[in-house]
Amino acid sequence: MGKSEIMDMSVDLGWKHKTLRLALLITGAVVLNACEHLNIPNTETDVTLDGSSVTRGVVRPPKLKTSNSTPTSSRGGYTVQVPSQIGRVPVLSDGNSTSGSRANSKAPKLKVKTVDAYVQAMPIPKFIELVFGEMLKVPYVTGAEVAKRNEVIQLRSSGEIKAGDFLALVTTALEEYGIRVVPENGVYRILDDKVLRARMPQFIKSRARLRTRNDLRPVVQFVEMQAVDANSMVSFLQQAYGRASNKLKFSANPQTNYVILSGLPENVDAALAIIRSMDELQYADSQVRRYSPKYWDAEELGKELIRALTVEGWQVGSDLRVTRSIHIMPVKYSNDLFIFSRSETAHERVTRWLQEFDRPISGGDTPQIRIYQVQNVDAVVLSETANAVLAAQQTRVGQNLNSGLGTQRSRTGRQGTSPTSGNTGFGGRENSLNSGVGSGGMFTPDTLGNRIIF
Repeated sequence: MGKSEIMDMSVDLGWKHKTLRLALLITGAVVLNACEHLNIPNTETDVTLDGSSVTRGVVRPPKLKTSNSTPTSSRGGYTVQVPSQIGRVPVLSDGNSTSGSRANSKAPKLKVKTVDAYVQAMPIPKFIELVFGEMLKVPYVTGAEVAKRNEVIQLRSSGEIKAGDFLALVTTALEEYGIRVVPENGVYRILDDKVLRARMPQFIKSRARLRTRNDLRPVVQFVEMQAVDANSMVSFLQQAYGRASNKLKFSANPQTNYVILSGLPENVDAALAIIRSMDELQYADSQVRRYSPKYWDAEELGKELIRALTVEGWQVGSDLRVTRSIHIMPVKYSNDLFIFSRSETAHERVTRWLQEFDRPISGGDTPQIRIYQVQNVDAVVLSETANAVLAAQQTRVGQNLNSGLGTQRSRTGRQGTSPTSGNTGFGGRENSLNSGVGSGGMFTPDTLGNRIIF
């Protein structure tokens, strides 16, 4: 190959290099311009290890701040978390809930506004005729059993009162004699209690309370228990009404957990008031707390926590079959403790004991696990850097030991002895040093919590 050909090839290669360099410069300028146009932020860097710049390996979104998270201590960053997904325990009772009235329970309209609330002593049939026919001037029907009654009734009150109040007063007075005033289809029907109980009952399947004054037909109501066992609720009702009550009958259906009430509406309504106050969740309207241990297994921490609170005198436990003022529920899968209590004082005391238990301890020469919360860099990057530094130091120590062993072998070889014989020679120390440098190192990153475990 001649000199001219070599010169032509060198010129051609030089031109290609210049063209490639120019293309790279143009491409870099376009990319930088695009980044500036899209406002892509620069990757955050942190200064670590002798001022060298280490770039974050993972860009983490900021932690969500919720009003439910309650810090409990500034020492070690302990927090008791209150997840918004759980919130407060619901309240089942609602005193304002009532069932609708029947369409045929329309009462007749009173034609007078006020009446003189005084009725002299007279038999019950004449009393009814005077009050409803002459004083209130409303249509009424008297039952056959009531027409035969011969008891004497007298009503006294001071001066004139409103017609509605007077009607309520008369109705109450007649109830004392076992007589009911029932509004039905625009007429007041005045019937004996026995006649009312013999009428076809109205069946209701609801927890709502009744409007007792509109319809006095017997009621059979099926009430579903939500928090209390049906048999336990029947026991409560037996204590309130007695086992052989003539006014109200009640029974339990354990298969469906229903309580069956049978009686006149006002008696059923009174029983419903007892049921609604008793059938409530054990921790109603209380806040459930969650604690995530750092140094303990949740189940073991729960046992020690129960022991400490029991010594103090608290009623605390973890048995689902027994209800206590404080209930500790460990969750093995997530290693969390859930605390149930209606008392804020109890919550505060539980938190104090959790802070006292969940902390590093001094175990002497025994191996211990420690956790470091990384603040400024990614935990993976920091753990790899620390492991690399330790590996380099241990390699250097191993090389020094090997050189010392070589010298000693040369000396002892002449004497016919081996430096590696025995259990306490340099060889054992060398193996122990080399065994400390594993593939992963002593620092293990926790990518989810950005922590280092060692």
